[in-house]
Amino acid sequence: MTLEVAKAECQRFLDEWEIEVNLNAMNDDTKEDFESFKIRLQNALKMGRLTINEEGDPILKLRKPAGTLEEVHFHMPDAPVFRAFDEYKEGKNVAKSFNVIAAMCKIGVAEVNMFDGRDLKICQNIFQLFFVS
Repeated sequence: MTLEVAKAECQRFLDEWEIEVNLNAMNDDTKEDFESFKIRLQNALKMGRLTINEEGDPILKLRKPAGTLEEVHFHMPDAPVFRAFDEYKEGKNVAKSFNVIAAMCKIGVAEVNMFDGRDLKICQNIFQLFFVS
């Protein structure tokens, strides 16, 4: 996939999930984070590890299986995702991230615990893009 196609697919994901981003309302750190999230997703798309299905949902092919999982399908956040996001106090960011990823993919936290670090970064970027909007 070319970079141009990857950028278009990333934008389609943002549009389908109604992730509205107002860069003018962001401070410099948030803008920088947002752009790095997009670049990481675009690179995963370009490499063929990430695809966006017809509904606009991201599907990530894992670098190595997590148990029987070879890919994870992210679903539009719903009430359980918001509860998972709210479950942990400040300072419990890793546990919160793993629970949000599990809730968005409708899998167990035990499977998320087996993800490769590079996969976790992409997964975190997907949910962070949603919650930054």
